[in-house]
Amino acid sequence: MPAGDPCSTSEDHFLDGRLVIRQPVDGYRAGSDPVFLAAAVPARAGQCVLDLGCGVGTAGLSLLVRVPVSVVGLELQPGLARLARANAEANGFGERFQVVEGCLTEPPEAAPYHHFDHVITNPPWYEPGTIRPPPPRARPSATWRRWNWPCG
Repeated sequence: MPAGDPCSTSEDHFLDGRLVIRQPVDGYRAGSDPVFLAAAVPARAGQCVLDLGCGVGTAGLSLLVRVPVSVVGLELQPGLARLARANAEANGFGERFQVVEGCLTEPPEAAPYHHFDHVITNPPWYEPGTIRPPPPRARPSATWRRWNWPCG
C-alpha cells in the first residue's frame, strides 16, 4: 500500500445500513459519535458544511444521508482521505463530498475558500489504552499552534 494508507480495513454499516463505511481496523474507528454529530447539525438543503479532520468521512456522509448539502472534508492523513473519497463514491455522494488533504493551521492551496454554513469536527474522545493505536506510519505528524480564523 502507498505510504499513509491504513493497513487493513473493515466494512461497517451505519444508519440501518443506509451508509456503508470502510475504515481502518486499528486506531480510531467511527461509531455512534459521528452519526450523532451529523444528526445535531441544523443543515438545510443546498447549504455547505466543512468537516475538519473528516477521517474516513463518517460524519459528513451521515449528514448527506439526511439532507442534500455539499460537504468539504479536510483531512491530514492521506490514507484516511483516500478512504473518505472511496466511501463517498461507494455511497453515491461523490459529487457532493469533496475531500481536501491538509491541515487547518496551514490550509492547502487546493482548499475551496468560500462560505460554510456549518463547521463540524469529531475529535477522538478515547482514554489512552482503551483502543488499539494505529500503526506508527499512519499516525499524523501535525503540530498545533494558535490560528485565528478570519471573520468577515
